[in-house]
Amino acid sequence: MLALSVDQLSVRSHHTLRLDHLSFTVPQGSRLAIIGPNGAGKSTLLQALLKLIPSTHQSLTCFGQNIDQLSRKALAQLISYVPQMQPDLAVTVFDWCSYGRMPHQSLGFSLTDQEQSLIHTMLARTNLTHFANTPFNRLSGGERQRAMIAASLCQETPLILLDEPTNFLDPKQAHDILTLLTEIAHTLDKTIISVTHDVNEVAHYFTHCLALKAGHLCFMGAVKDVIHRHNLEKLYDRPFVEAMSEQGVIFW
Repeated sequence: MLALSVDQLSVRSHHTLRLDHLSFTVPQGSRLAIIGPNGAGKSTLLQALLKLIPSTHQSLTCFGQNIDQLSRKALAQLISYVPQMQPDLAVTVFDWCSYGRMPHQSLGFSLTDQEQSLIHTMLARTNLTHFANTPFNRLSGGERQRAMIAASLCQETPLILLDEPTNFLDPKQAHDILTLLTEIAHTLDKTIISVTHDVNEVAHYFTHCLALKAGHLCFMGAVKDVIHRHNLEKLYDRPFVEAMSEQGVIFW
């Protein structure tokens, strides 16, 4: 089954074409990286998929459902979003994760025992159990990112969108986040779509890659087929060196 099907998606803002007739599909259970130069339209694409900005398209479906026909609440039951900007809130990590249940509840809801158990399970999965009562704004960058992911897991959506989840993280924290996302995709049958600037992350942690350049689709496919020196040089207009290491192919 396809997690996402996009046909002729375009976004125009202030008389500028941000995305130009993009068409692609995302298989269920895949981990898709979106790459491209600054201003290529990567974050714009995520926002269009979430209906945060207007777009034109022939069709836009998520797990077979027409996104145009979905309410905000219904869409939030299919797609969760981990943005670049993290909130500076004094709420506890547990309470932050409880917000992930909002699409499944009515206004003024209280958590059921089952939902509280779900939150504790996702805190354990993201190694945050001992931070459950810690204010969100007291966490480190890596801890905040894990809390954001935990909240998205509490939302119980089959598709998770992330905008540069390893931005500003040191190499170990970045590795931990990407390993966590890989584990989530495998064990919870999630489809992951993530924006990144690190082509080596793509090579080692993702199954598929979509490359944007000036709002156009430059290339897309399985990582093993499309992440190579010639495609990267075409995308970024600069030379790349491709070499093998103990961890696999690396680029610089």
